[in-house]
Amino acid sequence: MELFWYDGGMKPRKPDELEAADISLPIEGILFVGDRGKIFAGFNGQNPQLSANGKIEAMWKDEPPAQAARRVQGERGSQWVQAFKGGEPSPGNFLNASGISDAVTLGTVSLRAGKKVLFDSENMKITNIPDANKYLYREYRKGWEL
Repeated sequence: MELFWYDGGMKPRKPDELEAADISLPIEGILFVGDRGKIFAGFNGQNPQLSANGKIEAMWKDEPPAQAARRVQGERGSQWVQAFKGGEPSPGNFLNASGISDAVTLGTVSLRAGKKVLFDSENMKITNIPDANKYLYREYRKGWEL
């Protein structure tokens, strides 16, 4: 899998089918490109659209799936509070957060390095720019070590 991160006003090239349908990419958003189609949505995944087989369709015909609907109910942080009190785990729990955390970290490292980075997840190292590994770890002050 390849991940491309755009930030600071940079955007990917608009896919031809979106251009043909005169659909704009939002200022902030998500674009997944697969072998059989594309999914694009707002920054928080709002209004996901599927582009495949020459058609562009809403991913949710009537209403969002139960897990997505559960996310929007209640007040901000209420799922976290319920999980803390022994309820169902929050979608943002630590077990789910590692992948997105890694992606954000590597996007930031790539921006700081000024180049595309290749990451060996098994060995937790950037392989093509050894100097960029310094952005993955830090030296802690005495008494604050992990």
